[in-house]
Amino acid sequence: MLKTDIQTQAIAACRNPNTQPIAAYVLLPAINEWIANSTNRIVAVNTHPPFAIYGVLVGLALVSSLIAGYGMAEAKTRSWLHIIVFAAVITVTIYVIIDLEFPRIGVIRINATDRLLVDLRKKMG
Repeated sequence: MLKTDIQTQAIAACRNPNTQPIAAYVLLPAINEWIANSTNRIVAVNTHPPFAIYGVLVGLALVSSLIAGYGMAEAKTRSWLHIIVFAAVITVTIYVIIDLEFPRIGVIRINATDRLLVDLRKKMG
């Protein structure tokens, strides 16, 4: 693995008396921080909210629809504008929340960040 190879070479550089001060005080802390940040990124990408969160979100949409429908029940005529706008707002809100959770498969994408990482890896190898 690339991280292990880099860390092994940095540790070997620390044993060399010519490069030991620079490697020990500058290089190793930077490599350790890089590995920790990459591990945090991997954990963040693979961690998702529990299914109960999505259930509560759908339940909230249903309850708010019930309350809105109950409030409009006394009106003599239906206001289609309000019905359509309400349905659109709830749908878009749920879609955006779920789309933000999965940024590689929806409308909201992180392709620019992915391209930067791929370019960096090409430069390294």
